[in-house]
Amino acid sequence: MTLHDPARRLLVERGAAEHVVKGGLEGLVTAWEQTALAAQRGYAQGLEDWRDDVDARQLIDLAWKVALPAQRKSLKPRLEAADARFWKACEAGACTWGATVAARESWSAATHWWYFLAPKKAGRALAQDLAALASATGGSR
Repeated sequence: MTLHDPARRLLVERGAAEHVVKGGLEGLVTAWEQTALAAQRGYAQGLEDWRDDVDARQLIDLAWKVALPAQRKSLKPRLEAADARFWKACEAGACTWGATVAARESWSAATHWWYFLAPKKAGRALAQDLAALASATGGSR
């Protein structure tokens, strides 16, 4: 693996897992495509898995800013298609990491939208976790 790739270098600096670094920006986009598809079909996992999946979109956002222009150009259509699929499959709500984390990280639905969306077809585990999160923070979903 070469660290001449600025996106991979950023992933190393952020402490990303070895398989994430190895996959680089393309691997993150592939994972995001799978997350969007899972949300569309019906997300069967719980909140921790959902958080991991949307954290991948956060890493994409960070890596995108330093990626080589050729990487961005080749991956842009896939990322835009996955984002559109994700938006269509999800509904807006409170931050899935909770209001405290959102405030600490300065996340908002406008700037970090992936943290403020949850699948319309959330499976039982995720639906229960989101309901518990909403009642713990006084919000609703």
